[in-house]
Amino acid sequence: LEPGKPLPEIPEDATAAVTAQINRRRGDALKERQALADAFVAGIRKGSQLAEHWLVMNGCSLLWNYHIPLFQSGTGEEVYAALEVAHDALKNIPDADAEVVVRSGQALVIALMRREETGEGTLQADGSASSERPLARAVTVAESVCMRASPMAKKQVLRLLMDAKQKLGQSLTPFGDDAESKIISLLRINQLSNDGTDARLQEVSTLLKDVPLNAELYAEAAMESLRCGHAALALELGQKACESLAELKQSDIVLKDLWRWFALAKSVAGQGCQALIDPDNQEKGDQEELALQAVQLLTEASELGRASGQSHLVEVTSRHFWNAALPLMSTQPGRRLLCDPIERLLKS
Repeated sequence: LEPGKPLPEIPEDATAAVTAQINRRRGDALKERQALADAFVAGIRKGSQLAEHWLVMNGCSLLWNYHIPLFQSGTGEEVYAALEVAHDALKNIPDADAEVVVRSGQALVIALMRREETGEGTLQADGSASSERPLARAVTVAESVCMRASPMAKKQVLRLLMDAKQKLGQSLTPFGDDAESKIISLLRINQLSNDGTDARLQEVSTLLKDVPLNAELYAEAAMESLRCGHAALALELGQKACESLAELKQSDIVLKDLWRWFALAKSVAGQGCQALIDPDNQEKGDQEELALQAVQLLTEASELGRASGQSHLVEVTSRHFWNAALPLMSTQPGRRLLCDPIERLLKS
């Protein structure tokens, strides 16, 4: 078993011999994981003692990189004590690499939230017990990390901060003075809240005008608008997210993750356009016009999904395409208009 990865569960139908074998292998892997974490911690502490900041950051990076599968699974409490050491050491390095600070802090927050669920306590960096509640500690850590990193770098920690505050019963308010941090916070608050969402989404829409065009933020705002039933706003924000697309298409180097956000934005715009169709209150021509616009947007979304290398985006978009195309299939002119979009969709 790989110590840096989540350990396998024992199947319900496992025999006693298989159960014993898995438990033995799990025990060996846990011992190795602890030995590796202890080695990373020793390096971090030695770097702190010698004031060799590069050694501290290397140790923190290794601790994160080796256990990425563990953290991605939503756990990490197995190396919780080591994460406390890493976070404490990084606090004393004012110019520490922001990415290292964010990753270490994010892993620690995840581990603390997990410990809250399991009823375990918190530790000091020296290993002694602390009386601080895990969730309260998670909020403190998340806030300290968010103070040291750029908005987009810390977006996952910002979301975790909102999650931890909600579980503590604290009021949820946007964190930070910059527009990006407020947008990320507001979107997460909106997802966690059951109250009215119009004012919050309008605030997000207003804040977006104060930041440089960011496809990811616009796409996420569009998705949240669509989820809350604000189809017109979802269409507007989804299209706005892709305004820089024409210029980027001329570039030889575009990150696939950026194509992914463009694909999501176009898909949400198409779904928003489709949701604006109102058979009871619109003329048939108006309905077909909206359906055709939705089809065109979803066709572009599928092509961008292919460019991103994520086939599931193409598959999901294709389903929405079918729903959007239905109003056009009942007439010969409508079916004729669908020929080109369908051909492009099939190529995706």
